[in-house]
Order: sequence, then C-alpha cells, then structure tokens
Amino acid sequence: MGKQQNFSAAQIKRFVTAARSADPNAIVEIVTAAGTVRILPESEPVADSPFDKWKANRNESETQRY
Repeated sequence: MGKQQNFSAAQIKRFVTAARSADPNAIVEIVTAAGTVRILPESEPVADSPFDKWKANRNESETQRY
C-alpha cells in the first residue's frame, strides 16, 4: 500500500490556479480517503427581478462608454 499524500492549502490553490489558466471552466477534483472534493467554476449571477436586469444592462452600457 502506498503512502497517503497530504496536500497543503497552498498546493491546492496552485492546482486550481493552473487549471483555471488552462481552462476557465475547468472542474478540479481532489480525491481523498473521505471522498471526492469538486471545485466548480464560478457561475454568472442570475438577475431575478426586473430591477436587477435593468441595473445589469445599465452597468454594461456605462462600461462600454469608456
């Protein structure tokens, strides 16, 4: 039986950063004895109300002016 590998937080951060630089939508899976950890890409916020939709459109148009 092989030696159990323990990853530090810095190593995991480097793994995720490397995966995101290669593919922004990459899914990183870390398999441990306790189970599998999946780190998913960030999802786009969903505008639920008409005000949120209006504000998102307004912010987009303001950033395009400059």
